[in-house]
Formats: sequence, structure tokens, C-alpha cells
Amino acid sequence: MEGVEIKLADDSADVVFLFDVFHSFYFSHAADRRRPMDEIYRIMKPSALLPTSVWSNLINMRLEMR
Repeated sequence: MEGVEIKLADDSADVVFLFDVFHSFYFSHAADRRRPMDEIYRIMKPSALLPTSVWSNLINMRLEMR
């Protein structure tokens, strides 16, 4: 994943909602997940909320693969 840039000012977001974003088939390497998270952290206010959602069937599928 090349440069990730969210076009918002630092400390400007009250809520950042992540839905179905950080699955290993989107971001297979930890470094690829780190870049967008750094950018999300940059735009979040210190009191911001970060609700997330992950499909439970994907979690179960990954556990079964181990």
C-alpha cells in the first residue's frame, strides 16, 4: 500500500468508524496496516472514539485455519 493520506487536519475527527477494513486479505503485512492506522491516529482528537466492526464469520474462519 502506497502513501495513505486522509485530507483532514490533525486532531480534527471526533469519531472514526472502521467497518470491515483491516482483514488480512486486504492488508497481508503488518506494515501495510500500520500506515493507515498512523494516519487515522493523526486526525483523531485525543477524546475521539474509534468504533470498529469485524465480521464474526471471518474471525471463525481464521481460527479454523490455524
